[in-house]
Parts: sequence; structure tokens; C-alpha cells
Amino acid sequence: MRWVRVHTHYDIWAANGPAPTFCITSDDDGEAFIEIAKTPELLFRPVSDTNDLWNCYFSQAGSSDGSVAAETINIVNGRADYTLPQAVWEQMRSVASNTQPELQGLYYRVRARPSAASSEAYISHTDGQIQAGQVPFINVIPLSGDLRTETPVPDTAAVQQLDWFSKIMLAVIQLLPDSDPGRSALNTMLTHPTYEGQSSPRIRAQMLKLFVYAGGNGRQLMEKLLDMRVAVGSRTDGSQMTEPALFYRDERNEGTTLDHLLATWNIRLDKRIPLAMSEVIYEVMQELVDPPGQVNQGAAGTCAATSIQTYTIIRNPAEYARWCRYILDVNANHRVQLANGDWMRSNPEAFDTATWQNTSSTASGNFLLAIGRTYSERGIQAAVMDYANFRLSYNPETDRFQSWLGQVVGSGLFFFEISRALEAIFNQSWVGEFGGGNNGHTNNPQAANDLITHFNQGGLPCVIGMSWGGGAHAVLGLRVENDRIIFKNPQYRGSLPFTGYADGTNLNNPTRRIHDVSRSEESMSLNDLRAVIWGFCRESSAPSDLGYTLAEIPLHLRASVNPTT
Repeated sequence: MRWVRVHTHYDIWAANGPAPTFCITSDDDGEAFIEIAKTPELLFRPVSDTNDLWNCYFSQAGSSDGSVAAETINIVNGRADYTLPQAVWEQMRSVASNTQPELQGLYYRVRARPSAASSEAYISHTDGQIQAGQVPFINVIPLSGDLRTETPVPDTAAVQQLDWFSKIMLAVIQLLPDSDPGRSALNTMLTHPTYEGQSSPRIRAQMLKLFVYAGGNGRQLMEKLLDMRVAVGSRTDGSQMTEPALFYRDERNEGTTLDHLLATWNIRLDKRIPLAMSEVIYEVMQELVDPPGQVNQGAAGTCAATSIQTYTIIRNPAEYARWCRYILDVNANHRVQLANGDWMRSNPEAFDTATWQNTSSTASGNFLLAIGRTYSERGIQAAVMDYANFRLSYNPETDRFQSWLGQVVGSGLFFFEISRALEAIFNQSWVGEFGGGNNGHTNNPQAANDLITHFNQGGLPCVIGMSWGGGAHAVLGLRVENDRIIFKNPQYRGSLPFTGYADGTNLNNPTRRIHDVSRSEESMSLNDLRAVIWGFCRESSAPSDLGYTLAEIPLHLRASVNPTT
């Protein structure tokens, strides 16, 4: 055992609702004990209080008045779900009556050990972390009215199809002040055209359920998720017919973006992913609504896989949500079936941040491999790397390929491997146009000219390979604009760029310029492109013959593909 974590699935709790449930995760099995207190300092300095015998509760000792016996929580397969005893909850929920919001919380942490006989002890939050304010808490909400669980929102038909807990949470949110972000986000969703325009009560119920299960951060993304639209055809007058991206279906027709986001709630997370399910859903939502701002390769050599990942989100958000649902799931063996019928699997070592940060390997950037990437990003990039290179096995811990004999054989993907992955993902032919030597790693000015023609004819984004800083790099080409090629550089998040990066900043090796730092978009002149390009991968159909059109890209992303739309 190296670590233990604890979290609740919901960030707020109703004082007159059921006792809260905690999820405890660890990298190994063992025994755990939860500690809950009305103030943070009571966790590391418990003080007897004759006026409040319930100022804290430590499960290893039981309640201070002896009414609740000591409890041992068993961690099995790296996880334990623990519900606070009702007797404890009835006493400690009194924090909701405090007039100061900071006193309306219950603070908690967990201790664990491999076995009862073990002298080893692990803790989720140290005394020092708590003193520094790094301690989780449940916000216990005082309610000014009754929980209207039968009518939490003015949509009776949808509410009738909700699970009991979703009704409770919606009822709680509705009783929050109008200024509360969750209440505001719910009101926005209920009046959004995507919600109001959905005729199916079942699907509206799914949208309400996603709002609940996405947690506090995810709820703030619901409006952007509802805004996303995908074109599904053209009218006789040439105008586009669109549908919400939430209702778009994946490449295997298994379900919609909404279906897969909700299904993620019920997966069994790998024990190396110490997140609440709401946090997992939030991460996936974050990638869907803002791939330029979020999706990146970190310090790993997964530039091509990251570009493929970004393209998949742009092309079909439901397909990406489906990937996340399966790649993160232990019960699915971290495998997802692609459109062509092949299986793509992620090595679960991709989720092991602790291993990466403590490794003694000298592989480039090894200790930083996890930085800046979500768990879904790490898992999917590792899966794409492993599938694309069908001859070798990708080890995400070292960011290197290995032969079946264990020999380390470099990293990165060649053009034919990139094409192989894209063809499988979309079950459609792709063309790799690249130089002739060293698996395409030679300058190819003609590829630049063909790429320019591709974009001028309305072509979709494509993966471009070029010489970069003395090595190789893959980016996602987006468009040609004002005699410059615009591309997404997967090396950083647009929401957290490198120090000194700003719009208009000139960069070297190769010569290029920051175009839109918030979207990690860079550009270079067409002549500079001709000097460094090795090749690119595009769909084999001519733009006019594609089975889909440029308009099928989610509307909120389309400006990054063709500025004239």
C-alpha cells in the first residue's frame, strides 16, 4: 500500500436528507478508518467538548458517548463505499444551523493500513495539509423549505423517470439561493433550447440526471455542452440541419454522447484513479466542450496520439465519450471496440501517477508524464499508441515501446501507424502522404502544397508531421489563413500554456507564432511549412465526396477549422 484517498460523490448534502456516502480508494486492499469533524483542526487535535459530544467522529474509536461502536472499513479491490451511520449523521448535521457558511461543513479524511496486524499507516490528508487548508468537506445545506422530491423541477414527465437520489439533489439545488452557481446553472439548463426542444421525457430525465451526477464543476459546463451542435444534413435551400451534440451517436451506433456520459457513472474505476465519479464525468465533459483548451500530451511523446484524440472529439464527440466510458473501466478490461471491429486497449499503468513520479528510469520526461493530463487523456493516448503500433507494446510508465522480448524500441508513431489508427476509428480509408526515407521522416515540400490545396478545398483537420527542435513532432492541422497554416500544438493546454506564451509570440525550432494561446493554436508561414514538413494524413475521399461535411464538426469548434463558416 502506498496511498489512500477519500471523497464523496456529491459536493453538497441536505441537512434533512439521508446520511452521506464516502468512496475510499487505495492502490491495495486493507482496512480503513474515517475521521469527520465540525472544524478542520479537530481532525489533528481532537478536543473533548462537554457541550458538544459530537464535535468529531473517528470510526476507529466509535462515538464519544458510546452509542456508536467502533467500525473497520474493509478495502476490497482497492475500493470501499462507506455510509456514515445514521445516528452519527443525525448529530453532526447540526452544522447546517450555523449562520456562518464556513461553519456549515463537515471536514473529513481517512487512515488506512494493509491489515490489522500491520504497523504501516497511510493517511489521505496529513496534519500539515489540513493546517494549510487542503482538506475536503461536505457542505451541509440548511433548507428553508421542504424537499419537494416529487416536483423538484417544473417538468413532471421527466421527473417521473428520475432515480430517487437525483430527485433529492435537484430538490436541494432548487432550495439554494438564486445566487448559488448550481441553482443558476440549473435554471439556465431548464430554459435552454436543447432542453426545451427535446420532446422525449426520458431524454430530458437523462439530461437532469447528468446535471446532478456531473458535480459542482460539471454543472457549470452544462450550458456549453448543450450549446454544442452537429450538422446532420442540408435543406433544399442549402441551409444546414443540426442536432445537439449530446444526442449525436457514436461510430458503432451504441449510443449518444449523453448515454455514454451517464454510463460512465456506473463503471468500476481502476484503483489508481483516486477521483469521485462526478470528477471523472467532469474531466470528460471538459475535454468535449473545450478540446483546444484541455487536450494535451503533457511531457509524454504522444503528440500523434493526442492529435488523433483531438480530431476524434471534433469529428464525433459521442465516439470520444464512448472511449472514455470503456477505457477507464476495470470491468471492460480497459478495452473499447473500434468502428472497424478491432479492439483498442489501454495499459492501466497509464493511470498510475505515483509510479511515474517515483520512478528511477532515465526516460525523457518520465517523472512528468502525468502532469497536465486528465486520467482519460492518459488512458486514451496510451491506447491509441498501443493500437497504432501493432508490432510492439506501448508502456505508458516509460513512454516507450517494447518488443515481446522486453527490448525497448523508441517511441512515437510513424505515418502508416497514424493512418492505421484513424482508419480503424472511423472505418474509412486514410491516406498518408509523406517523404520516402526513414519511414517518411524526410522533408517533403510537395506535401505542403497538397496540404494547402486540401484546406483550400474545404478539407477537414488532419495530422501533420514535421521536424521540430532537432526531432519529430505531430500537430493537428486546422486551416490555411492569410498565407499561414494554423495548427493545434498538442504540447500544452490552451487553458494553461507555457510561461511566456501569448498571442503573437514568435517561437523558434521551427519558426512559428502563437496564433490563439487559449486554444493552443500556432501558425507558420507556408514557406516555413514547406521547409519542415514531412507529410500529413488525411481521409482518402475528396472533400466533395466525403460521407460527411465540414458542417458536421460541432459548431463551437467550427471556427477553428474554417473561418468562413
